[in-house]
Amino acid sequence: MEVRTNYILTDVVPDVDFFSHYMNQMEWENINELYGDHKEYTDAMTDTMPVEQYVKHISNYDMSLKKFLIKTFRHWGIKTQDFRCDFFLTKPGGSLPPHVDHKSKIAMLFPLVENTGVLKVDSSPDIVYNKMLILNTQAEHQVCSPEKDRLLFRIAIHDFSFENLSYERS
Repeated sequence: MEVRTNYILTDVVPDVDFFSHYMNQMEWENINELYGDHKEYTDAMTDTMPVEQYVKHISNYDMSLKKFLIKTFRHWGIKTQDFRCDFFLTKPGGSLPPHVDHKSKIAMLFPLVENTGVLKVDSSPDIVYNKMLILNTQAEHQVCSPEKDRLLFRIAIHDFSFENLSYERS
């Protein structure tokens, strides 16, 4: 596990088969079309809007997903009543400009394909991750264009700070 000021790169390898069931229940929506009328979203983007970014929000949390979430939250000491789960897709040539999230405080990111898109967080070295990453979304971050589709499952937590996570410090 790699612990940095604004992210934690874990040793957790996502179970793609588990997530595929949920991903196939919805259609992809262009993130700009979905959120373009929301002031919080447009205010978060500094100079440019995302390019080739798509999202699928999960609205039906069955027992398997609930158990997965409870286990994950307990492992990291997260006490939350306000979160959402979704899938994010960045196409080659796409990007997410530098921004600070207005609503979420933490994003738990589970890559579901080989990740080739660089994640930049503050002044940290560029990150290309293929295991679960926990991101402090109150720190400026951006996603650079991947060479191939960048697909991940995200848990966005709105009421629990990155600084309050529990984990073994090495």
